[in-house]
Amino acid sequence: TTKVVLRFPPDLSDQPVTYKLIKDYDLMVNILRGHITPKEEGMLVLELTGKKKQLDRGIDFLTKLGVETEKLSKDLRWLKDLCTHCTACTSLCPTH
Repeated sequence: TTKVVLRFPPDLSDQPVTYKLIKDYDLMVNILRGHITPKEEGMLVLELTGKKKQLDRGIDFLTKLGVETEKLSKDLRWLKDLCTHCTACTSLCPTH
């Protein structure tokens, strides 16, 4: 299981990427947070569960498609001066 933040460019915000991760890569997808508007940049925080090989292939698919992917770490630190309020950290925050 791994948690990732996906950032979509405007031209990909209407693509069924979670469906493809499930169907083509046999991954279980849990959407923790998301904000996607057609023709605008989008963001999803996902928890992906599956075999390591399938996880790697799924992440590789997203990267090749043009989706920016970033793995979340459990040892997050909030830096107020750098925070953009993307909400990617809230699913891991012990205060929420």
